[in-house]
Amino acid sequence: DNELYHAGAHKVYSLFIFDPSDYSPRPTGISDGKDGQLISVTHGPHFTRRLLDAVHSLRRNLQSIGGNLIVRNGNPLEVIPQLARELQVE
Repeated sequence: DNELYHAGAHKVYSLFIFDPSDYSPRPTGISDGKDGQLISVTHGPHFTRRLLDAVHSLRRNLQSIGGNLIVRNGNPLEVIPQLARELQVE
């Protein structure tokens, strides 16, 4: 529903980045009572499955209106500048 896809504007790139830090175990700062810390993961398997389904759906919807979704994995602070160079955009 983005007007840029229909207005004949400059090329629009849609991007979704899976950030590994969202899926990596990390200490919570809460003691486990055994001289260690409880570990947490931001996104578990059920959330991730729903997210994958949503990303696939978004890609199909964008393709149905002549767009596309670029999907990458990595640190967004590294992925975005790298992709901008690949696409030769500022």
